[in-house]
Amino acid sequence: MGILRGSVVGNLEDLAKAISADEPFYTSDFTYDINTPRQFVKHTVAKLKASYFIENGKIEAQYAFQNNHRQEFDVRKGINNELPSIDLILSTHTFDFNFIKANPWKGTHSIGAQWMFQNNENQSGTNTISFIPNYTIQRLGIYGIESIQIANKQTLEAGIRVDYQKNWVIGRTISNVLFYDDADYLNMTATIGYLKEWNHHASFRSNLGTAWRPPSMSELYIFGKHQASLEYGLFRYDLSPNNQFVAGDFYDSGKGQITPERGVKWINSVERKSGNHSIAITAYAQWIDHFFYSRPAGVTETVRGAFPFFVYDQTTAGLSGIDFDWRWNKGEQLKGHLSSNVLWAKDLTNNQYFIEMPPFQMRYRQDFFMNWDKFENAGFYIQPEWILKTHNQPPIIDVNSLLMDGANAFITSKGSVIYDLLDAPAGYVLVDLGFHVEKNRMSLDVQMRNALNTSYRMYTDRLRYFADQTGRNIVLAFKYTL
Repeated sequence: MGILRGSVVGNLEDLAKAISADEPFYTSDFTYDINTPRQFVKHTVAKLKASYFIENGKIEAQYAFQNNHRQEFDVRKGINNELPSIDLILSTHTFDFNFIKANPWKGTHSIGAQWMFQNNENQSGTNTISFIPNYTIQRLGIYGIESIQIANKQTLEAGIRVDYQKNWVIGRTISNVLFYDDADYLNMTATIGYLKEWNHHASFRSNLGTAWRPPSMSELYIFGKHQASLEYGLFRYDLSPNNQFVAGDFYDSGKGQITPERGVKWINSVERKSGNHSIAITAYAQWIDHFFYSRPAGVTETVRGAFPFFVYDQTTAGLSGIDFDWRWNKGEQLKGHLSSNVLWAKDLTNNQYFIEMPPFQMRYRQDFFMNWDKFENAGFYIQPEWILKTHNQPPIIDVNSLLMDGANAFITSKGSVIYDLLDAPAGYVLVDLGFHVEKNRMSLDVQMRNALNTSYRMYTDRLRYFADQTGRNIVLAFKYTL
């Protein structure tokens, strides 16, 4: 996979021009050659699932394995240009067990366990400090859920879960010195839910629960260049007394074990079905303490070029949103699906908005099915999607302003805690088209994504600093089942 060449520039002045340019640097005629920067990714997946049915219940077990080999080739000098700057193999084993049985209260008992073992191993030969260290994670979770019918068409559900996670880490500092680290996390969460079925056509659900999440290895230890920017985990940077950013040997910098995310979430939803129509509206509110997020921290110039750099941080966050879903059909020939999502997210500690939170979006898909004697499941669809510009964004501090304000190798802002380097992109409308047909064991799919060839930039993609998203893209897929 190619990475936009225009996201890699020579100096800070070029970076300021590249971020404000309508057309990316190094734009040239079309070619099939994929030069640096580029990525190579290979996924291998295996899954085994078994179910055993007993009286009024069942037992389920599933084992899954995934092996990911990722290489990233950066723009480097000499023979290093042909060597991957990131070369790692990530292996993950998971095992899930679940037991469900009807109880005397017209509900169910449910108990289960989840185990995960994950290992990341950097491959030698990159001639650079690893972007993320070697690590091993082992996690075990045990849970139980009980549901009972408390009255006619009313159900109460409660659950509890205990999780334990152990991390082992071995990596190198910026001085190429080995470091070791390990951490243990133990937490208990609980949930309670209520379901009211007014009739066969309408229902109301409410759920209140606690949640937690230990920091990921990326949030703690990533260090350096990846794709179009530099990024530093919580253990990879520090702030000087005058609030200047310093990257270096800070993996243990007196911060101790990082506190996991802990929060409370309340979800309420109403569903109604009437004839050929169904509507669902879901509203939720969530409070998260020690929320992990990534934010721009400034710009810097390295031997590989000039880049914006991002850091991981923690704060207290408030999130709330509404999801809307409407489906309808007219016989077997016409089916429609309308959905929309709106999210509000804010840093409550500093009273600021986060960056890269999804803006309001609405999507409608209209399917048309045809009765062809010689074919099965033949039909086509049209899907318009409307995305608004986000106005819940932090202050903008562009690269030119940072250059005037900066004084050290890592040029940072002395003002806002959260800021962005570029205004949020304008809203846009995308239209996708598709066709599907089957016959016996064969199927054919044709998709035209962004059929109107709309020029747009996606707020949640950091490449928006340098270029538009992909234009019209036609995908042809043929499948034969043995």
